[in-house]
Amino acid sequence: MLRESSLVHRSGDRVQVSWSIGRNEPATSPRIDVLKIVIERYPWLIKVEAQNLEAGVSCGEVIEAIASDMGKLATKVEYQALPANLQKVVSEAYHFNRSRRPGVPGGKMGEGLKRADFLGQMTTFGGLEANPDGVRMVCGATMPGYVMLKCEKRESMMWEEAQHTQTGGNSGRAAESNSE
Repeated sequence: MLRESSLVHRSGDRVQVSWSIGRNEPATSPRIDVLKIVIERYPWLIKVEAQNLEAGVSCGEVIEAIASDMGKLATKVEYQALPANLQKVVSEAYHFNRSRRPGVPGGKMGEGLKRADFLGQMTTFGGLEANPDGVRMVCGATMPGYVMLKCEKRESMMWEEAQHTQTGGNSGRAAESNSE
C-alpha cells in the first residue's frame, strides 16, 4: 500500500501487468453508495464514495481511496497519541519507507510522517472483510457499510522484481543475453 495505485496487480497476474480487469466492477454485493474502511491500529476511517450512484462503489474506487488516504500527512498530535511502542514502530517505518531498498518508495514519499507509516511493516494489501466485531472494536461502528482492511506484512522484493521495477522490464542481464 506504499506504491502508486497504477502499480496494483491481481495476485494471479504477472508482476508487470497493471490491474485493469474488474477495476470498474462493484466492490460490494449489494451495491452501496458509501463504503467505510477501518484498519486495526490506524486512527483514521477511509471513506469511499461512489462516483456513479447506480453502479455503487467500484473496486477501483476502493484502491484509489486507500492510496489517497495512505499518502496524507499525519499530524504530530496523532503520532504523540500512540503508545510508546507504536511510536517506535511508526518511526522505524518512516525511515524504512524512505530508504533506497528495492520496492520501497524512498524519497518519493517526501518529508513528513504519512499515514502509511502508521502501518509499520503491515503494508501489503490483504483484502477487505466484513468483520462486525473487528469494526466495532476499532471504531465502535456497526455494519453495514463498514469493512476492515486486512494488512499483511510486507515482503522483501526479489532481485528480479527489483530489476524489473527499476528498468521497466529490461534488466541488464536480459539485455546482455539478448544481444549475444
